[in-house]
Amino acid sequence: MNFECGHFFHLYTRANAKEDKLFFEKENYLYFLRQYKKYLSPIFIMICYCLIPNHYHFLIKVRNLNKIFEYQKKNNYKHNGNELKLNEFLIRQITNFHISYSKAINKKYNRRGSLFQEKPKVKPVLEINYLLRLARYIHRNPLKHKIAENLEDWKFSSFPDYANLRKGKIPDKRFLLANYESFEDFLEFTLSNDDDLSDDFDEICDRKLL
Repeated sequence: MNFECGHFFHLYTRANAKEDKLFFEKENYLYFLRQYKKYLSPIFIMICYCLIPNHYHFLIKVRNLNKIFEYQKKNNYKHNGNELKLNEFLIRQITNFHISYSKAINKKYNRRGSLFQEKPKVKPVLEINYLLRLARYIHRNPLKHKIAENLEDWKFSSFPDYANLRKGKIPDKRFLLANYESFEDFLEFTLSNDDDLSDDFDEICDRKLL
């Protein structure tokens, strides 16, 4: 997958082992989001997200080249003149993000081996209608996997931010909400029981939670 500045992507992956999870308790989710801020927020704009015990979904937009280049220089990453090698760099940041979280979980729970599947799934989001359906799918994931009865009850997604139940700084709500005539239209669409994307994400979204 080749990342492009200004383009939208769906990034998602699951726990490596069938019997394993990514998140075992509340603090794991919070630490995962802190690591996201450290490794990925400087290079991606988060449109929406959802963390589920054995997988996660991010709908992201790649920041502009100057922003990423400034971040790279600030952190003393090696580069050849003005050649950023964008794709290689972004993939490395995702890898570092996963490694940092895996090391912490392995140490805390005295486990060994890889926590995540070897390669995360990354798919471009090229059409606005698909993007809106995907955002709805991501926000409704807790209902799909029957770990919450209401979207506002699941704290580890961006829906509470969109619903103005909290003032989180991770999702940038402007783009998604700008595609609805009103906030009420956004809520009506998101709450509608019309998850028609289940077949798009291989086995990861349909695998039952343990």
